[in-house]
Order: sequence, then structure tokens, then C-alpha cells
Amino acid sequence: MAPRDARRWLVAASLLVGACTGAAPPGAPDAAAAAGGLTFAWRAVPAIPGDLGGDVVVDAAGLVLRDLRVFGDAATGDARTNVAMVTLIWDGLGQPATVGFPVAPPGLYSALEMRADGGIDDSLTIHGHARQGDVVYPFELEVDGAVAIAVPLELELDVGRGAAVRVDVDLGAVVGTVDWAQVPVDAAGVLRHEEIDAGPASAALARAFSAHAADP
Repeated sequence: MAPRDARRWLVAASLLVGACTGAAPPGAPDAAAAAGGLTFAWRAVPAIPGDLGGDVVVDAAGLVLRDLRVFGDAATGDARTNVAMVTLIWDGLGQPATVGFPVAPPGLYSALEMRADGGIDDSLTIHGHARQGDVVYPFELEVDGAVAIAVPLELELDVGRGAAVRVDVDLGAVVGTVDWAQVPVDAAGVLRHEEIDAGPASAALARAFSAHAADP
């Protein structure tokens, strides 16, 4: 994907976040947690924009998740705990919208499963800057293929009470799979790394997710 096209994808995807998830905007009270149900918030690690060290800075990232399901002893990932697509954007303007399952049944929950899958577009796009010698270049990392993701949960949802989960996404580990000092500079002056088949970036993305109790 060309840099200009990728930037348009990030902007368009950010406009579609609410439509894809049906979730409240970042910072808004979450109805699922307030009235009973499950809520998932998404945090990039390290924060974006952010300095990863080694003269690498991440400015923005976009991630498309499909077939997101929560499993437990009373839920099998059916319509009560399933959403078809979630688009997550980190760009310094705020956090991605939360994903809520307000009618999730009470019980013990053990897994969050999904796949990164952009369809005809990239599953993951990360923009930033990296140094080669004395020059700092913009970079673009693209993961094109589908990546299966399974996140263990240890969560009990009580009757009439909501539960909130923070999902950390270690995008720094994904960026760290690329030796930016060895990536050629293209005609547009961009360091571009595109992973079409499963490789180190895809493997890091599959391991990048961890679930935690949401911050109070």
C-alpha cells in the first residue's frame, strides 16, 4: 500500500470505528459495564505516539480485528459475545473505542479469540520514523495476511454487575522484529517493510495481546 493510500486508510478507518463496533467513543461512560456485561478497552504498548528506543518512534497504527469472540462456561462466542469487526486506531488523538457486550451472560470467562484480518487491505499498518546513519526517515510497516489471536482470560462476571477488561497490544514488539537500518529507502523516501506471508511481524502480533483488569 502506498504511503498516501495508507494514510487515507487510517483516516477512513478512524471514521468507521463507531460504525464497526457499535461502541461508545473513548472516555464516554460504558453502558455494558454500568448495567452488567463485558467491556474491552484497548491500549497500545508503548503508548502511541511513542519512542521505542534505538532511534525508532511510532506515530500511528491501525489494526483490523474480525470475528472477535469471548468464551466462557456460559458463553460459546455466540451473538451475545461476538462482534464481526473492530477497527482500532492509535494516532495520538485518543484511544480506540471500547467494545461492549451488554448482554453477556454471567459466568466464568476463559478466552478472547479473534483474528487480525484486513481483507483486501492491510491487517496492521504502523507509521513512524527510524534513523539510518545521520538521516531520520519515515517508515511504514504492513502486515497483510490474517493472524489468529487467542488471549487467555481469568474473569468472573456476576449477575447484575459489569466487568471491564483492558487489553494491552504490544505493537513495540511487532516493530522490533524489523531491522530498520537494513530496510532500503524507496523512491518516496520511506522505509517500507511489507510482510505478505506469515513471518516475524505476524508471529509477534499473534503474541502481542494480554488481558488485565481495567484501570479504575
